[in-house]
Amino acid sequence: MPEDNIISLIANAARMYRTNLNNLFVRNHIDLTSEMYVVMRELWKKDGKRLWEIAEVLNKDKGAITKVVDNLEKRKLLTRVTDAGDKRNKQLLLTIDGAKLKVKVMPLVEELYNHTIATISEHKLEQSKQVLNILIGRLS
Repeated sequence: MPEDNIISLIANAARMYRTNLNNLFVRNHIDLTSEMYVVMRELWKKDGKRLWEIAEVLNKDKGAITKVVDNLEKRKLLTRVTDAGDKRNKQLLLTIDGAKLKVKVMPLVEELYNHTIATISEHKLEQSKQVLNILIGRLS
């Protein structure tokens, strides 16, 4: 299979984006990795999600997300609270520091995103999204 097939290009772009995101966090003295960021982003959208919900949205196994959550908890960015209805389920709640971090992180991430797509027309972006949604649908 050629190196420039669409799946290889998508994987390479995703890898490069994660690397750029990690470098952005280091340059700005933010103690996060790209993996931690995507979990935090889900909680910034809706605080109190359960670990399995985040794993499902991110299409990751619960074990991988558990390790990320452990690290976020060590950094005091979130806490786990036992669900009253099901003691096996833990809700993930942002701490004050975790909630505040959004104000610092999101403008940087938006700037990286805007820089990444700056020279691509809206039409090409829309076409790309359509193709990617077709691929995602076929792989699901």
